[in-house]
Amino acid sequence: MNTCRPGGQADASPALAGDNGVPRPGCSRIRGLPRGGTHLTCGRRKTATQRAGASVLLQRLPMDPTKGSESGHYGALGVSTAASQRQIELTFRGWKDRHRAGAESVDAYRRAESAYHVLSVPESRARHDRQLGLVAHPAWAVGRKIAVRECTRRALRELGQGRAGQARRLLDRAVSLAPEDPHARSYLAVALARTGGCLHEAARHARYALSRRPREAAFYFNLAEVYTAAGLHAGACAFRARGWHAIVVSLVESLVKKWNASV
Repeated sequence: MNTCRPGGQADASPALAGDNGVPRPGCSRIRGLPRGGTHLTCGRRKTATQRAGASVLLQRLPMDPTKGSESGHYGALGVSTAASQRQIELTFRGWKDRHRAGAESVDAYRRAESAYHVLSVPESRARHDRQLGLVAHPAWAVGRKIAVRECTRRALRELGQGRAGQARRLLDRAVSLAPEDPHARSYLAVALARTGGCLHEAARHARYALSRRPREAAFYFNLAEVYTAAGLHAGACAFRARGWHAIVVSLVESLVKKWNASV
């Protein structure tokens, strides 16, 4: 890429200089580019590489010199990434007032106005958040669900074959990917109880799963196993009874649905 040195002297390369090392006539810097990344153009002819380099350098310019480019439009407007729509609107009103009073430059106001138009629309703000990496892309969420489901399926197979240690490792990974998944956390409680892990942590996982799915019979049996490992047999019996009750309720409901469908 054709460049000038910081001192203003041309680089003595065959692309920029003549046979005697003197820069070719007609070479000049592109206005508005940073000094460290200036380009040389010979007359009016600019190659595609020069145009692409200029656009890349322009895109790398920070939107707000005080906050850098990491915050994107949030930095240009001067709000946090967790700001509400009301806060965004009030902040932009402040920009308007300061611009009318002459306290803000035209360029800064234009950047703030552009940022406001992006952040004030939920759809465009969601796209901007995904570009900044603040939220996961929907495709990533789908891939995470598939990975959690596969880890849980393999862990259940390992538990059935008596390899609780391997199941615990798989379920630890599943819970790290999706801490809100009740199945992964319930069966992680079983793996912790069978491998001699922390029973308080196991009970916390099992109770969380029950709070999310109170009608899941298997979760009651999993919590009962944790209580059995802790030596709390009375509590284990109570949860087993509640598990059998959930099974009976689900069977009755399925029979009623079939009866109503046949009538």
